[in-house]
Amino acid sequence: MKKALKMKCRLCDENKKGLWIKQAEYWNVHVCWFQHTLGTTGIILKRHIESFADLTKEEIGELGTLLKEFQKKLEKEFGPDHFNIQMNCNWHHHLHFLLLPRYKERREFMGKDYFDNSFGEPIVYTKDEEQGDIRRALTDKLR
Repeated sequence: MKKALKMKCRLCDENKKGLWIKQAEYWNVHVCWFQHTLGTTGIILKRHIESFADLTKEEIGELGTLLKEFQKKLEKEFGPDHFNIQMNCNWHHHLHFLLLPRYKERREFMGKDYFDNSFGEPIVYTKDEEQGDIRRALTDKLR
């Protein structure tokens, strides 16, 4: 197993804003600042690595548990029609997963409309960061 990297990290800094939905033993969960679809949730490994192959069995097991837990929470709150799960570490160089709810029809949250214009196809990513009040409300809803 490779040694964890040490660096300044936007993913690790999320808790300074009180935006962790959940802190587990190996992973932290947050509402992503880019809401590609309503409820886009990040599951962030607590240590810095860049390869799935470097995860331990325990980390993989807890990841599976968290994915199931938050898929159920998102189903209850927003009724998505499908989910995508994506592994990332290219931009932040910190292994994390996105749980991306997918919707056939628009959803509304806090007066804002969310459209999944690419449902049934690869997701189209937004480059607009979500406003803090919406992220905080989503965090509170999913806790």
